[in-house]
Amino acid sequence: MYTFWTVYLVLPVIVAISHARNLEELAKHYDVYAVEWMGTGRSDRPKFSSYELEYADAMFVDALEAWRKELKIHKFHLGGHSMGVLGIHRHLERYHWASGFSALFGIFNGLQCVARYAGPLGPALLRFIAFARVSVMPEMSCIHRGLIPKEALAAYWYNNWGLEKSGEIAMHSHLLPGVYAKKPLCVMLTPETIKVPITFMYGGGPDWMTASHGEKLAETFAGKQSVEVVIVPGAGHQVFMDNAPAFNELLLSALARS
Repeated sequence: MYTFWTVYLVLPVIVAISHARNLEELAKHYDVYAVEWMGTGRSDRPKFSSYELEYADAMFVDALEAWRKELKIHKFHLGGHSMGVLGIHRHLERYHWASGFSALFGIFNGLQCVARYAGPLGPALLRFIAFARVSVMPEMSCIHRGLIPKEALAAYWYNNWGLEKSGEIAMHSHLLPGVYAKKPLCVMLTPETIKVPITFMYGGGPDWMTASHGEKLAETFAGKQSVEVVIVPGAGHQVFMDNAPAFNELLLSALARS
């Protein structure tokens, strides 16, 4: 019997959603896998039978692990944005496959009900919201600059959230009122549970999550594990598209360090 294993001279990179303007540059240096969490985008949309945190975690994390096994990826760099960071942490805690962890912070939007219940007015409403949202993005944002058409953003929002609800259960299972995490990273990330290098990336512009949170967390790892806090100049909360060139450069540097 012969057993074949995939051997990587350079470890691949897995990123969870929202990286359209980063893939080309990353792919010059790494094999890159862009995945969408269970219940979002074009992934399967199963029915979630509970809003319990542990149940929802298992649904998201086990789906990612099943995908990893199917592709026989055994060591990799793992990056995520928004609430996906919580799912990535749980995957690392449970399975220990990754060799690096990049936490790219953001937050879900609240467009599900608008898209789902507006009927034939849904596309027009989402287009209006998209144009309004783009107007307050940093000037260097790839959407503000037209590199990603606003119409494409509106269509993505509508087609993502207009379908039957599924993955957005995470807003109920993982968040408290006021968009506070039920189990924040400062509680979950400890030197005892995470044994890989970590990089936190924050926007240096109007990012409503300040880098001070990551810096405090990094202090708890001092002398035990490599934890870096990186600032993307001029970027807001959507660091990967508000200043994509700087983000790409900083992310590649973080990957090289890990």
